[in-house]
Amino acid sequence: MRALLIVLLLAGCEQYYRYPCQDPANWETARCQKPVCEVNQECPEHVFNGQKNMEPEVKKEGKNECAR
Repeated sequence: MRALLIVLLLAGCEQYYRYPCQDPANWETARCQKPVCEVNQECPEHVFNGQKNMEPEVKKEGKNECAR
């Protein structure tokens, strides 16, 4: 019974983006292209803190902080 309730609650979930340009499906729209998106700083590089590549950065040199 409890499992059925959890399934029903999760069935109504959908992905939500705070800004329209966070959604990769909108990146090619006019709203997410410069100069339109720069007015409110909603360009993908603005909403992802200046990162054009949305994958996490990997340090190539230096010590691994987790290996202490």
